[in-house]
Amino acid sequence: MHALQFLSRYLEHSVGVFIKIDVGYGRTGLDQADHDQIGGLLNEMSSSSKLNFRGFLAHAGHTYQCRSESEIKAVHEKSKVHFLPLRERNQSQFPDLILSLGDTPSCSVAADYSGVDEMRPGNFVFYDLTQARIGSNTHDQFAVAMACPIVALHPERRELVLYGGGVHFSKDRLVGEPEGTVWGRVVKHQGPGWEAVVPGMYLRSLSQEHGIVVVPPEVPFDFKVGDVLKVLPVHSCMAANAMKRYLTTDGRWIERL
Repeated sequence: MHALQFLSRYLEHSVGVFIKIDVGYGRTGLDQADHDQIGGLLNEMSSSSKLNFRGFLAHAGHTYQCRSESEIKAVHEKSKVHFLPLRERNQSQFPDLILSLGDTPSCSVAADYSGVDEMRPGNFVFYDLTQARIGSNTHDQFAVAMACPIVALHPERRELVLYGGGVHFSKDRLVGEPEGTVWGRVVKHQGPGWEAVVPGMYLRSLSQEHGIVVVPPEVPFDFKVGDVLKVLPVHSCMAANAMKRYLTTDGRWIERL
């Protein structure tokens, strides 16, 4: 309520406003059954010339704790139970209200979005190792990889050092992988793109600007300083934010706004 009152007082132009609903994630949002608080927010917007109620939105971020497609679908169905009644309760007063629901795992595997007007995933555009572990995607569905030059060779311990560290990948990692903790996985070159993950070849640690790659015995150690390796990130959102722009496989730069 305080946020709406502040906006109503200081905004110079009108804006659309969504009310966030907590469907089980427990981060932010209102309980859909809290009629008094939701009603108070709707009344506040109705009395303002600058706040235009657009609808309700929700993010089922607890799907990131899932480890199978069936678990993701179960969370999605439960989220809808918490979310969809908002239309019936409010549509007579707001006939054009929008129900916006989205999280990458659900948008990847769930088929039934009946009653929802808008899907709103984020990581869905790229995918990453975390999403693959959850069950959102397979390794051949990645749409982003980090190109990192080799800056040092250590054949005696079968390791490479890349110019690719925490400032490029962030510090997200996967714990409990077969190799232990994984900060990224190396993929095979395929022209300007890439092919499958190289089994057993992964980033085992990151410092600020550098990463150490383990080279398994079955991969020939024929690398040179300056060679470029492509690495799938653990969290593509963080890596994309750190890099600010993208190079497409046909050589075009895409700048972030």
